[in-house]
Amino acid sequence: MDVVIESFDDPLKNIAFEEALFELSREVYRESVARIWINPRSVIIGYSLDWCEEVYCEEAIKTRTPIIKRFTGGGAVYHDLGNINVSVAMFSGRTFMDLEKIFSEATALIIDVLKELGLEAYVENLNDVVVKGYKVSGSSAAIRRSGYFYHSTLLVSADMVLLRRLIKPRIDRVLRGEVSFAKYNPGNLSMFVDASVNDVIETILRVMEKRFGYVSKRRFSEEEIVFGEKLYREKYLGKYVFNG
Repeated sequence: MDVVIESFDDPLKNIAFEEALFELSREVYRESVARIWINPRSVIIGYSLDWCEEVYCEEAIKTRTPIIKRFTGGGAVYHDLGNINVSVAMFSGRTFMDLEKIFSEATALIIDVLKELGLEAYVENLNDVVVKGYKVSGSSAAIRRSGYFYHSTLLVSADMVLLRRLIKPRIDRVLRGEVSFAKYNPGNLSMFVDASVNDVIETILRVMEKRFGYVSKRRFSEEEIVFGEKLYREKYLGKYVFNG
């Protein structure tokens, strides 16, 4: 599997290129492709979420942290240079509607990475990966004709103080029994293991090679850059970012 290892300084552009990679994978390449990337400080929310539903928007303004909508669903996640994002665009040749199975793939990949690092992890709330009660990873997904897409966070050494200032825990959901407390109890891998961001990326690549048969690292192709920039300009700029 091709694995794109490239990030931009603009978090909105990083999100736009996620969608570009998925669309090209299922409509043009007709083959699967993955990406490992790191986002500057930002809060990323699901496409249907209200801007301030799970984010302290006043804190985001104070700290100059952009709030950005992604094309997948789900809640709010915090990104910074201590967090790794792992994305997989799967070409299936048909509409694959089993969301539970998609999340099972996403979480299994992360759990295998953590196992390689000597950590015992488990899944809660369908798409959260938990170590000793702390959520270290969350995933979101999208389903389209001919393929599906998932991307996961992996907190390594993120700024937990700022994360808690920005992300609004939905305790009402915990009290109603919709999700476990772990969903709103984030933790870094650095709490449990001595591994840098680069160490974890190398581990992800080894696990991907085992799961997908081969790994071919590359940067974005010219076609991906052209389409990604088009999506960025025409869809994301001004519409997918919170302006207060």
